[in-house]
Amino acid sequence: MRHYTLKPITLAKELEALDQLEARDNKPATEREEEVLTTLTYISKMITIKGIDPEDMSVAFLLNNLYSYDYENIVQSVERLNAKYRAAGQSAVSDTKAAENESATR
Repeated sequence: MRHYTLKPITLAKELEALDQLEARDNKPATEREEEVLTTLTYISKMITIKGIDPEDMSVAFLLNNLYSYDYENIVQSVERLNAKYRAAGQSAVSDTKAAENESATR
């Protein structure tokens, strides 16, 4: 099993995510599809997966390699990471190994 690490999103990466979302040619058909694709866009800017080149990390990669179970676990990790920083009142860029969990790919 591979492990993943989530890093808090930087402002530059967040702007990249926003640009990527606005530049989509195919708009999602349902609210759920929009939610998943938006979440994966942000996750693709926050996640590193052991053994996967960061240049290969994309929404398409995550869509084609994550199981629903993995997706839910990663979303929960992001929520814990965000809660940690809200509770601590810290800058999100101060901890680069904030969340680590089990497999995020097949």
